[in-house]
Amino acid sequence: MKTLTQIFSELRETMAVVSTELASSFAPGIPAEEAKQLLTKIQFTPGEELLELYSLANGSSGAIPLVEILPGAYFQSLEYAINTFENTTPITECWGPLASSLVVLTDHGGSGYGVRPKTDGGRVVNLGIHEPPSIEFNSLAEMLELSLLCYREGVFTWADGMTDADFQKYSELDEEFKRSLGRSKP
Repeated sequence: MKTLTQIFSELRETMAVVSTELASSFAPGIPAEEAKQLLTKIQFTPGEELLELYSLANGSSGAIPLVEILPGAYFQSLEYAINTFENTTPITECWGPLASSLVVLTDHGGSGYGVRPKTDGGRVVNLGIHEPPSIEFNSLAEMLELSLLCYREGVFTWADGMTDADFQKYSELDEEFKRSLGRSKP
């Protein structure tokens, strides 16, 4: 099994094939201890993968304001994720404990992917605005593996300074990916 760092490195290399501008648009990471302290302030206990992700990159910067990790889901800075957590957790509690997740990918319209606290294994939850949250990935590494496949298999293209995604192709790839892990898509 590859580590999150290995997968992220491969993802950046594969993104560079699509666009060197895209691959170089990640903001520098922050020290894991600093990220842990920031998350502890909001009473969120991070797992090692979450700290590792933000030590590799802290959202995006430069000419590309948003790096698309999954179709319609953009990588958020830790600061943005913390602000979202503080502002939305009281509102979404009616959906149960899965809603109290740190949103690391979002579409800025209310949907996204959130990481559960370490006490819940750091699983990744699909947070849709029209349905209750559900477990989508067992880990951030699993989520990044699917992202890597999306970039390798041509789900994402690059034009006019931004990514575009083939959602039909993504849906098929997502189903195939979940089957390869021994489960069907929720």
